Amino acid sequence: KGCFYRFIPNKKEHYEEGGVLQALKFVDESIWHTTKVPLDLNKPYPVEWVTIDEPDPKDFTVNKQAKSNGAAVFVRGEGAVAHEDGIYFACTQGGAKDIGQFFKYIPNKNDDNGSIQLVFEATENGILERPDNITLNEWGDLIVCEDSQQSTNCLIGLTPEKHIYYIAGNNASEWCGACFSPDGKILFANIQKLGMTVGIEG
Repeated sequence: KGCFYRFIPNKKEHYEEGGVLQALKFVDESIWHTTKVPLDLNKPYPVEWVTIDEPDPKDFTVNKQAKSNGAAVFVRGEGAVAHEDGIYFACTQGGAKDIGQFFKYIPNKNDDNGSIQLVFEATENGILERPDNITLNEWGDLIVCEDSQQSTNCLIGLTPEKHIYYIAGNNASEWCGACFSPDGKILFANIQKLGMTVGIEG
């Protein structure tokens, strides 16, 4: 059970010079957990950010610091991808059925806080179950690598209108590391346990 973080460097593009680590918090403090507290789809929830006082502790206490300051809990946050309309990220075991959610963080240049939306929540086993790594195609569909408990793990497309389509499947292990060639014509993805990378056209 983790949090969603941002790093603000002291000097832009020179991360080695340090900076501030912060975690996302809902302005509405009743929303402390993004699975245990039901959220409305596509509703923008205002957020703010809490600072992590010790971002590089000897023991792993970063998430404890974040939560003690009211940061929101996200269940098994994994893949993330930036787009012109926001930053999308997957919660592999989030949601009422514990089989996956997608969120979009939307920065706000005016107040430096922004908002967050729940853009999809899986409600049925076997249909976009346990999303892991994600990327975006050139027209804005999320391309999702499943890490499910089903016999077949799939590469799946999810349109902005929430339509789901299948791209590929395998029976060996989860998909990971999906990305497109620079011209957007080839989708590369890895089958983890086989140590195999495939290129998909079409």
